[in-house]
Amino acid sequence: MNTLKTKLVSLFVALSLAVTYYYIVKPFAMGTPGNGTNFWVFSAMSQSSPHLNTIYPVWRSRIGGMWISGKLVDSAVKDGGLRVEDAQQAFGIYHSVWLFLFFAMLIFLVDDPLFVTTACFACMLYMFTPKASYYAYPWDIPGMTFFTLNYLLWRKKHYKSMLLVMFVGYFFKETIILSGVLFFFTDLTTGNKVRYLAATAAIGLAMKVGITLAIDGKISLLTNQFVSGTQKNLFKDSTFFLNLKELATPSLNHFIFVNGGTFIISLLLPMRTRIERGTKAVIGIFFLAALLAGALDEFRIMLDILPISILAIREYLLNSGGDVIPAQIPDKRSSSKIERMDKTADSRKTTPNNRK
Repeated sequence: MNTLKTKLVSLFVALSLAVTYYYIVKPFAMGTPGNGTNFWVFSAMSQSSPHLNTIYPVWRSRIGGMWISGKLVDSAVKDGGLRVEDAQQAFGIYHSVWLFLFFAMLIFLVDDPLFVTTACFACMLYMFTPKASYYAYPWDIPGMTFFTLNYLLWRKKHYKSMLLVMFVGYFFKETIILSGVLFFFTDLTTGNKVRYLAATAAIGLAMKVGITLAIDGKISLLTNQFVSGTQKNLFKDSTFFLNLKELATPSLNHFIFVNGGTFIISLLLPMRTRIERGTKAVIGIFFLAALLAGALDEFRIMLDILPISILAIREYLLNSGGDVIPAQIPDKRSSSKIERMDKTADSRKTTPNNRK
């Protein structure tokens, strides 16, 4: 599948989907009526209107995407003002370029890239439904890109490269550290597994300390929001309890359809091999983290594991085909013998002694 022709076709489709996404996401730059969070976050690190200290602590450490988006906002400012059209264009360009880069990565690293890219595009659109409030933040697609890249590097046994991706990816979204669970599911010795896991923890700790110290002027090791609301009751006001209530509330716009239903399906897949166990583990630990400190009704937070779920489902369906008995292929020697017998019979029919 990974021929030059396939890659070129896939790249053109990826470009077309990125352009499509530009027009999909562009209108949401300024948010929705009464909710301007999208641009509030997008412009947080702009020089023209810096306000990084006003956003949630857990978001402030995701400086990679916001630094780039802030530069785009500054480039759109003209004569000290920013037109809505220019802001929307900067917003659309940022998200669509990142989406194309994500697709390009898939095209060069996965089998059947045309299927995987189009499936990812279709399934991610559930984030633009009413309950999810049409949010699109600077770290959403970069987070998905780095998380998926680490998964693919794990599949190829490039473990040292995974550590580098963790370091770079942390600037965009700290959930990249969760991919470290994949080191449990390798053919490494126990000692090397411990070393890689220790390196993962060291990267997470060093990045958290360094970024929070640089941004807030103090070290904050725990910035995730585990409790919301009045905080009078630690359980009832916990993010975990609120997410459980969300899951238990029937709705057409329910979490069960997140990522185009691929998340739920991937949880139900068997775990027969080391790859399947590692895949299920990283999906499961990401979901647990989202339950504890995420807002499940903001479906975009599940983008990180969307490509992994699609790859797992695709491989399961392809491998399931192995249960089907293939059509029997006749033995070449037997075929040749039969052909010779047929030719002999035909020649006898055409001899004078055999004519009627």
